Formats: sequence, structure tokens, C-alpha cells
Amino acid sequence: MSSMKKSKRKKKDRIIDTVLVVVIILLVAGTAASLFLKLQASNDLKNENETVAENRDDFDKLRAINPDVVAWITIDNTSIDFPVLQTTNNSKYLNTNVYGEPAVSGAIFMDYRCSADLSDQYTLIYGHHMRDGNMFSNIDKFKNEKFFESYRTGSFNLPMSQYELRTLSYLEADCRDADFYEPERWTKDNLQSLMSTILAKSIHFSPETAALVEQDPKCKIIVLSTCTAHDENLRSVLVLVASEK
Repeated sequence: MSSMKKSKRKKKDRIIDTVLVVVIILLVAGTAASLFLKLQASNDLKNENETVAENRDDFDKLRAINPDVVAWITIDNTSIDFPVLQTTNNSKYLNTNVYGEPAVSGAIFMDYRCSADLSDQYTLIYGHHMRDGNMFSNIDKFKNEKFFESYRTGSFNLPMSQYELRTLSYLEADCRDADFYEPERWTKDNLQSLMSTILAKSIHFSPETAALVEQDPKCKIIVLSTCTAHDENLRSVLVLVASEK
């Protein structure tokens, strides 16, 4: 090979090497920027939660932050400890936080077809599955049978009343499953049918909590729903029984 050809080859190799280095630098920079933004979003969400939690027992203050706040939900031994919002649709709070600001984490919100005062037999509540463990991602903990059996309690507070929560079931359901995503179909008149449906589709089920439904005709069913990581149409569902204090 002539010296001229060798020189051209070396020059070409240097250009390729330079391009590869630039591409690698851009990829590293992009990954670092993405991680920084995710960390920042997680920190922002944590700060938002801590700020609003300061007013968790005062619905006047909560509604001063956002008049759509209708309740506060806490699931013991998890990170689920949030205000519950409700508006006239199920889309607004998918990407809007409790402060009314755009946010990928959205907010915890009640299906618009449900009664905000928990007068319905069946209440459906949604929240995102955040990778940092926030919002409703901790519902996944109940997929573990030992966790499900060990931790069963929570609370659901309204402006004028308070409820104790007991875990009834963990299951996974298609987002188009009318048994869970058409809340209006369930009333006091078909409560036993609802219980049978939940039992049939459960991964874990608590007979002890089910007995509470028979003992207390005033109890309510509250369903928490979030996305799963392995199927875009599948939802992780935690079913709770609410008994007024």
C-alpha cells in the first residue's frame, strides 16, 4: 500500500474514532441528564407530598390548596399517604398534581362516577405506578403473600367522617374489565355478587376481612388501581373494606 493510501486510511480512521467518541459522550451526557431529571422529579414530588401532608387533618387548608380534594388515604406500612382528588373526568389528574400544576406523577384521584362522600357501595381510586416507589407503586407489595398477610390496615378520612381500612384482596385485572372499572354497577343490592367476583379473581384474599362485610352492612368497598410494569392493559388492584369509625 502506498504512503498516500496509508495516510488517507489513517485520516479516515481518526475521523471514525472522533465520531465514535462524540457519540459516546452524547450518550453518556443524555443518560446523565435523564437520570438527573428523574431524580429532580422524584425530589420535587417528595417535597410536594411533605408540604401537603402538613395539612392532612385540616380539609379547609387542603381545599385552599386545591378545592378538588375530597379525602385523605393512608395504607399502613407503605408509602401510600395522599390526598384524594376528584373532578368531572378521569383524565385531568393523570398529569396534574395536587397543586394544579403539570406533573408526570399526576395525583391520586377518585373516579368521577363515584360519590365523593363515600355513600356508594363501591369506590374506585386511581394512581400512577412510579418507579421511585411513589404514588400507588406500593400496591405491588401486596402481591407478596407474606406482606399481604402481615399488613392489613389503613385509613380513609373525609371532611365529615373517618373510616378504618382493612385489606380484602390483591388481584390483577384488565383495564377494560367491567367488573372493576364500571363502579356504578355495584350497589348494596348486589354486594354478595361483588364479593364473589372479587374472590374469583383474587391472587390473595382475606376471609377475615370478608367476614367484616357480613357483620357490618354499612361497610364500603374501596378499590385502588395502578398500572403494572409488564402489561400496558393490566392493572394491579388492591381491594379494601372501609368501616366507619
